[in-house]
Amino acid sequence: MPLTDQVQAVNMRLVGHTDLGGRGNGGEGISLHAAGGRRTLYIAHESAPVNFSIVDVSDPSRPALIGQPELPHSDVRSNSLAAVGDILAVAYQVRRTGLKPAGVELFDIGRPGDPRSIGFFDTSVDGFWRSFRAGVICYPFFLILLVFRVSAAHWAASGMAHIVIVETIGYVISWVAFPLLVLPLTRYLGRENRFIPFIVAYNWSQIPQTALFVIVGADAATGLFPSGVAQVVDFAAAVAVLVYEWYIARVALQVSTSQAVPVVLLDVVLGVVLSRITEGLY
Repeated sequence: MPLTDQVQAVNMRLVGHTDLGGRGNGGEGISLHAAGGRRTLYIAHESAPVNFSIVDVSDPSRPALIGQPELPHSDVRSNSLAAVGDILAVAYQVRRTGLKPAGVELFDIGRPGDPRSIGFFDTSVDGFWRSFRAGVICYPFFLILLVFRVSAAHWAASGMAHIVIVETIGYVISWVAFPLLVLPLTRYLGRENRFIPFIVAYNWSQIPQTALFVIVGADAATGLFPSGVAQVVDFAAAVAVLVYEWYIARVALQVSTSQAVPVVLLDVVLGVVLSRITEGLY
């Protein structure tokens, strides 16, 4: 080790201390929030009953414990947290699948010592089923994309009702088939325990993806861009979506870069196969 690193490692002195009210089982998560001339330290805990500790460190020599929100039960812990601006994100881990809360809770920490819950990303079993509401939200966008994709000749030959019914069935099948196909893949990757969090994240991610394709499709349909530019925009949007899904798979499943690729390919292949089948029915 270089001499400079040794000096840095020992050139420290204790300026203040708090025992966190006798609940000193601090976890990995620690984040500093600075606003209005005040500095507040948020510390996660390895286990219940404390959710996280709030310490005023405006005067480092006299840290003051100003809050300790508690967890709902002993089978959950919030070992990780992070503050960005006036938002604190707290990750909840549970001992068994199906327990609540499991996921990430967001707090407004604009008022130090008085965190206010403003949202929760639920990765429990209930959150898994609730995430399929994204399919309902995306459906109107899907119909708009259908208008862009199907030619006038097909609309005239097969009729609107027939095409919409066929495509809607294919749409529903895609939302059901992907989780069923991903489940054995997660088992193969040794990540079955991450299946529910992944599907929750994947399902909700379909909303911005579908909205992006509608925007790109509308530009192409209205002739806003020349044909060459429109093709480049389409390609860029498709690449962006694939990278986005790859990132979700890598993070939510906690797999390597290469292991996330088959998950994305599965989605692409399923989409192509269902599209060919439905188009062949009208």
